[in-house]
This record gives sequence, structure tokens and C-alpha cells, in this order.
Amino acid sequence: MSEHDIHDTENPHPFGGRDAGSSEDTNAPGKREDQSTTSADPAQDNRVDFRTLAADAKRDYPLRRGKLATDDEWSFTALRSKGPRLAKLVNRNGDISDYDSAARFQMMKVDIANLQSLFDLLSTLQHRPDCCLVHGAIVEGTNTNYARRLMRDDMKTGERATLFDVPRRLLALDLDSVPCPDWLDPRDLEAVTRYLRKLLPEAFHGVACIGAATGSHLLKPGLRYRLFFMLDRALTGTEKRNWLKDWSKVKIDVSIFSCNQVIYTGAPIFEDISADPLPNGRLVWLDGARFVKPPSADVLKTTERRSFAQRPLQYAKAGDHSLLSLAIGEIEQAQVGDRHSAILRACGIVALSILSGELDEGTARQEIVEAAIAAGKDERETEECFDWVLEREHEKYRLTPDELRAQEGRVYDEDEFEEESGQ
Repeated sequence: MSEHDIHDTENPHPFGGRDAGSSEDTNAPGKREDQSTTSADPAQDNRVDFRTLAADAKRDYPLRRGKLATDDEWSFTALRSKGPRLAKLVNRNGDISDYDSAARFQMMKVDIANLQSLFDLLSTLQHRPDCCLVHGAIVEGTNTNYARRLMRDDMKTGERATLFDVPRRLLALDLDSVPCPDWLDPRDLEAVTRYLRKLLPEAFHGVACIGAATGSHLLKPGLRYRLFFMLDRALTGTEKRNWLKDWSKVKIDVSIFSCNQVIYTGAPIFEDISADPLPNGRLVWLDGARFVKPPSADVLKTTERRSFAQRPLQYAKAGDHSLLSLAIGEIEQAQVGDRHSAILRACGIVALSILSGELDEGTARQEIVEAAIAAGKDERETEECFDWVLEREHEKYRLTPDELRAQEGRVYDEDEFEEESGQ
């Protein structure tokens, strides 16, 4: 696995791509749409230098929008774990180990001038099992050398939010478990990219894009892919979610539009490298029009709700929204495979406060449902979890409001929910 053991080195462009300040306005000179392009040689000196990060943990500025360098619409945020693996591991016997659970990261802004600079970046990151991307911008005052992925203040630890939603030109689409037609070879990345692009809304047809086979592609059933496009105007994660969440021809995982949701970029690590089904790389380029034109702002408009991360900790009431913030944090911090259980835990955190009258049921329901949808969970299923936990609390504790206030929130588990709800 020496090809993945890449150490930091000095590099003017920390991810080995072209100069982020380049004004060159091109998709890929010399690349034709009928040519697929694979990644750079991992032995090349395209390495990350996180020593250039500006870490200043002493400052404690309030969250501000639109005034930070990281707000730039032509940028994204890159993360590097403090050791845990952010790529799948395929053992010699064929068993697949999922991503490690990383809690702390180094963070930095990466500029993406066009698809070419993005391709350079992704070509490097697929050989970095310790790196990934997120949609959000870094909150001013964040210690970027040792930060959690927080979109809200953590009421338990007192840590401030580190990421928030801003408009971005880059659009990353996560397409998971798409049925593969019999005529399509899933190893033909160019053909797969063409096929998936046609399943998207008409605005995407004929537009230049980068196709990337995810770590599960060819290891699990179906097509597992990401497509990257540039938009003709920047959209927030919320606007992207509103646009694409109900598209019916192919399921688009809208959870990656959350500002702190990891976009995995590392190729799987094979203990037996001869078992890699895509030894020549996992990226492909399709030429086309420069930009996708999204619907109008009015179409994508939604009711803005105030994030708990945007108000100081001292204004969160101990018996009110601090509990709701903790509940939402359970969902937002949950790993893949634990999100359903996290919803149950979240509902348990707020149930007694609702029954005692300290917390409005409608507000709690809306916040938890929206957080679950952002994490990729089904709205109806979340509503059922909410109602089930609330009913259980009501039946188990037929107490007066004062007695309810003295009770600790009950934590429910997934097995209990399935057993009693008949699912």
C-alpha cells in the first residue's frame, strides 16, 4: 500500500492542481468528448501541504456570512483526517472495511477556477485516503488544524460551529445503486458517465462534466458514481437540495449538499492491488457546454430557518432550544448506517421537553425532520420515529409537568423501534 503512503511536502498549490487564480476559461484543451481521462500517476509529486493552513484558535468571532475568504463561490473546502482512513479498504479475502470514523480534521479552502482545476484536484485526492471535500465554508475563528465538522454549536462541549452553507459554483451529484442496464459495461467509465448524465434533468444534457467512480463502484451492485458540473450561477446547498431532491429518473443523494457532509474522494485501498477492477483510475472527462443553467431563484426559494449555529451559546435556553440543538446534532454527526438510530436518539432527547410544555412540538418536529432529510433519510420514516417515541414517552410517564421536567430523556434503539412498530 506504499502508493497511498504520501507524506506532506512543500508545494505552491497545496493539492497539486493548476494555479487557483488562473483566469483561463476552458474546459479541457485537447480533450474530446469521446476520450476518457484517467488519473495522474500517484508517484508524481501532487501532494498536500497542510502546513500552509492558517490556524488561529485564539480568535472567537461570531459567525458571519459573505465576508470571509472561504465564502468564494469558486472554491470548496478540503479536509484531512487526523489519522482515520477516509477510503474503503478491500482485504485480500475480499472483505470490505468501511470508512473509519474521523472526528477531527485539518481544514483549508481550495480554489476551483474551472473543471480543469477540479480534475487536477480530484486526480490527486483519489490517491489521498486521508482527505475529502465538504460543501460548506469555514467559519472565521475556527482552529483549522484541529476542527470538528460542526454546522451548529455543540451544546455539550461548548465548541462553536465550524462550517456554514454558502453559494458554490461547483455541483457534486452522488448517484448510488443506480441499476445497470445489460448493455452497459460498468467498467467503461466514459459510457457510464454518458448514461448517467442522460438520466439527469435536461439542463445537464450536453454539459461538460467529470465522472468519478466511488469507492463502492464494482464492489457492490449497481452504478455508484459521482458527477461534477459547474453552474452558471452559484447556489447554496439548500437551493441545490430543493432543485434535485424530487427528481424521479434517478435517485440523487441530496445529503452531500449539507455544509458539513463528507464528499469522499479517495479510491479504495486494495491489499491485493491486482484485485482493483479499475487499475487505470476512476475519473473520466466529458466535454460539452461550460455551465449548467439551474432554475430561477424564485423556483428554488425556500423558507429560511435560523440555524442554531448562528446565535451565541448564551442565548440558547437550557430547557428549550439547547436540547433541540443536541437532538439535531445527533442526526448531523451520525455516520452512514447509524442515521436511523440517531433519529430515534434525537426524538428521545426532546420528547420529555415537548410533553412538559417546555418545547413546542411543531418546532421540534420540523427541525428534526429537516435535519433527517438533509442527512438523506426519508421524511415519512422520520415522522413515524418522532410519533413513536413521543407516544412511548406519553404512555410510560403519565406524570405531571413538574414530574416530567425531573425526568431524563430516554434513549431508544433501532431494534426496539422495529419490534414495536412492526417494521
